[in-house]
Amino acid sequence: MDKTTEDPPCEDIHKEDCNSEDSKLDEDKVKKFTTLIKALTALRMSKQDKTPSEVIPGLYIGSIGAAMAKNLLQELGITHILTAAANLNPPFPDDFEYMTIPVLDKPKANLMIYFEKTNKFIKESLEGGGKVLVHCFAGISRSSTFLLAYLLGVKEMNLADSFKLLKEKRDKCDPNVGFMIQLKAYEKTLFGECSKFDWEPKELKKLKDKDEDKDEDKDEVEKED
Repeated sequence: MDKTTEDPPCEDIHKEDCNSEDSKLDEDKVKKFTTLIKALTALRMSKQDKTPSEVIPGLYIGSIGAAMAKNLLQELGITHILTAAANLNPPFPDDFEYMTIPVLDKPKANLMIYFEKTNKFIKESLEGGGKVLVHCFAGISRSSTFLLAYLLGVKEMNLADSFKLLKEKRDKCDPNVGFMIQLKAYEKTLFGECSKFDWEPKELKKLKDKDEDKDEDKDEVEKED
């Protein structure tokens, strides 16, 4: 009999089954751990970062902490919530009108395809007398991108002025490099050119911070020597 057609030994089959089961268990553990970390982070934000920032009259930006602060949102008169995150279900569907855009905070994620949809949601909500909260998980990258797109597409502000205004209202706002590229492309589509302003990708900032930390550690070692 040709060896290539022989059935594998039973013990090999069992090993493969075990490896497959171990892999599934590892995946389950990672998912549970990730879910736990997100829950703990959300809990921390609900205490430390629960107050949304008003960028223009009626339009707010914030983190998951703000999105979970039901009483505060109602006190502010917020009626509509734009959620820019995957796997975040509306916590209060009976109290607010939601639009969820299931995107990840990854530079390659395409947010630009949603700009017209989200702009319409915000515009109609405000024109109807409502107030809108735009949030993602940390209130830094995805929510900033959609809010800036609204300022560009509806309020007809250039990106430089929009970004300056947003930073004044919530300093930690900072789209990732891929999202900023999309915003610049959107601005050029709208106005025929891109405005100029100082902006450094947060990814580059992190690398610089690491280099600075290494230099500080090196200096401390040299002092000890």
